[in-house]
Amino acid sequence: MNQVTYFATPYTSKNDQGHDLGFYAQDKWTMKRMTLNYGLRFDYFRSSFPDQTLTPATALVAVSVANGGTGISPRATAQTCASTAAAGILDPTTGKGELCGFDNLNWKDITPRFGLAYDLRGDGKTAIKFSANKYVAGVTANGTGATANPVSRLVNSGARTWTDGLNGSPKDNIPQCDPLNGAANGECQAYSGSSIGFGLMNPAAITNTDLLTGWNKRGYNWEFSAGVQQQLAPRVSVEVSYFRRLFGNFTVTDNLNLAPSNFDTFSAIAPVDSRLGDRSGQTITGFYDVNNASKSIATNNSTVLVKDLPGDPNQIQHWNGVDVNVSARLRNGVLLQGGFSTGRNSTNNCAVVALVPESLGNTAQSDCAVTEPFETQAKVIAVYTVPKIAVQIAGTFQSIPGTFYSSIFTLTGANILANSTLGRGLNAAGAQKTLNLLPGDTSLLAERLNQLDLRFAKIIRYGRTRSNLSVDVFNALNADTITGFSTAYETLWRPTTILQSRFVKFSAQFDF
Repeated sequence: MNQVTYFATPYTSKNDQGHDLGFYAQDKWTMKRMTLNYGLRFDYFRSSFPDQTLTPATALVAVSVANGGTGISPRATAQTCASTAAAGILDPTTGKGELCGFDNLNWKDITPRFGLAYDLRGDGKTAIKFSANKYVAGVTANGTGATANPVSRLVNSGARTWTDGLNGSPKDNIPQCDPLNGAANGECQAYSGSSIGFGLMNPAAITNTDLLTGWNKRGYNWEFSAGVQQQLAPRVSVEVSYFRRLFGNFTVTDNLNLAPSNFDTFSAIAPVDSRLGDRSGQTITGFYDVNNASKSIATNNSTVLVKDLPGDPNQIQHWNGVDVNVSARLRNGVLLQGGFSTGRNSTNNCAVVALVPESLGNTAQSDCAVTEPFETQAKVIAVYTVPKIAVQIAGTFQSIPGTFYSSIFTLTGANILANSTLGRGLNAAGAQKTLNLLPGDTSLLAERLNQLDLRFAKIIRYGRTRSNLSVDVFNALNADTITGFSTAYETLWRPTTILQSRFVKFSAQFDF
């Protein structure tokens, strides 16, 4: 038993970005020892899809498709678009068809900015600072700006179980099935999950129309900060700041054809493996698989705002952190800057996954609320110019925490009964399911990245010109820190990339 995946290629989709506009107005008000900065930013983003021609795929005949409409009236700019695409049928002779374009995103946002600085003693040596700023997420013609594209909404790939020789023919390692027949045929089982409807239009694999247009629909984050800056000595200061970020306007992709009652919950048993820490050999609860009665239900996805789900479920993502920085400009030409930053992220989408179980992906429901441990990074910069020989010596050292480990375990027909409590085969697309055995709040972190970079520069002045001849040494300690690794359990944490080895760069800069 194996799996075969069909692809309806080649195809091309086009997205237009009509506007990505921003206006910002700011003012400053000073009263005695207090300085207040305040402003407003207006953002306008608009995207659409042009009329597009769909040609026959390499291995497929022409298929019937629904018009690109999403509840929004298509704009028929050509008679061929109006007649062919509106009917939803590709030309049976040429296999071509016109998909009408239409307007997609039309978002507007107004975000406030606020900052306050107060000279505590009036001597310019101690300043207390506060700020509150709202920022909207960046948007492009991809992502949410492209999901409603009628070409992208075609089910362009389909995976199904394939058993060579199942139809009685000799085994030849060639799938003998009709890819456009979704039912079991030849050597293939029926399509399931997101593969159902391969070659056809998924009419609701789109963004909810209420999310497409209007005010304050973008993802955003509020950043609040409070801190104090203190002069310790002439040209030497220290600043301590606290930051808190609150994220909002979360979205979720909901299969409208499925409810929580269409899923079976099960637990998975993690392998006994010391590398998994406390999760070794443990039972992890809260994984989902579509039940037997619902496995043939077609996918009907719609992206919606979480707050628009029934009951207005709460989803949170918070960041809390502290920064400490010291800056010193000494008389002998030495510049020193350095400090450390520590913080952690907290997320909770438990109320959302209770309503939309498919949004869990490969994470267990028991891990839907995660508070990560504090991660600390430190950086130091030093610059010194030797006066008599006009040579600048500079160094940068940074120590950055490693990423959290994850372990992706694949359940298939061969190990589902031994490693889970499901008690049956999987109904997931392709008859397999990937599970993340490690929660996000684990203390299992990859090794820290400690890197030292050096620069030696000779300054040459001649008349009004200045030349800078530099030698840069990157990763001077030649650290071999692992920066990427495999997460599949079969090759768990096998290094895939490491920090680039020590190398030297020569450069010259001429100013005149």
